[in-house]
Amino acid sequence: MGAVAEALLRLSGVGKRFGGVIALEGVDLEVNPGEIASVIGPNGAGKTTLFNVMTGAITATAGAIEFAGRPIGGLRPYRIVRLGLARTFQNIRLFHSLTVREHFRLAQHAAARRGESREAGATRMNELLDVLDLRAAADRPATDLSYGQQRRVEIGRALATAPKLLLLDEPVAGMSREETGAIAALLRRLRERGLTILLIEHDMSFVMDLCDSVTVLDFGNVIACGEPAQIQREPHVLEAYLGREATSA
Repeated sequence: MGAVAEALLRLSGVGKRFGGVIALEGVDLEVNPGEIASVIGPNGAGKTTLFNVMTGAITATAGAIEFAGRPIGGLRPYRIVRLGLARTFQNIRLFHSLTVREHFRLAQHAAARRGESREAGATRMNELLDVLDLRAAADRPATDLSYGQQRRVEIGRALATAPKLLLLDEPVAGMSREETGAIAALLRRLRERGLTILLIEHDMSFVMDLCDSVTVLDFGNVIACGEPAQIQREPHVLEAYLGREATSA
């Protein structure tokens, strides 16, 4: 029997309080190399707060976070990016005057700080434009593109940092079925290239068809963690999230 791979990302007992409000409490989470994992839960469950703690946007008030075998709790966001952990945001955050290529070029500085040569960066830029189907739009202002294209620019900007782990906050929010399918295919291709992905998403069919593991948050607590088929049968999940969504549909 082969050795079990060390988790790329490990959270142990992570908590976050905002005054008297408990946003996260005792969160344990592991993401293994080469998998697509997801964090789901109802609105206000603490999902984006969890991403903010992982990426250094806010500091946890309890627990430990390890990435690639080293503690990252308390590090500044730019240092975490340089270690190989990049993210996108729930709301698209693009620069109005910059082209797609310029967005990617700015983000490549993180990879350059890790020793990537100019030639390797140029090659990877072209690969990104191709894999994201953005070559024809490379020299257009990103904010002139369609919503689906802008989402891909957001993903591409994070990929331009050459991450080991990509965090995606609602990557298919507001997308059509066709656009959602295209993003799923893109993420599978990225996984095949060796990238590890952790995403937040409310589209349950997208999550259950795509992800290897699912962690469910409710009121800042992990209430379930496992494979998609297992998660769909968990009574706590059905009550806290899937059942609520079905009721409101």
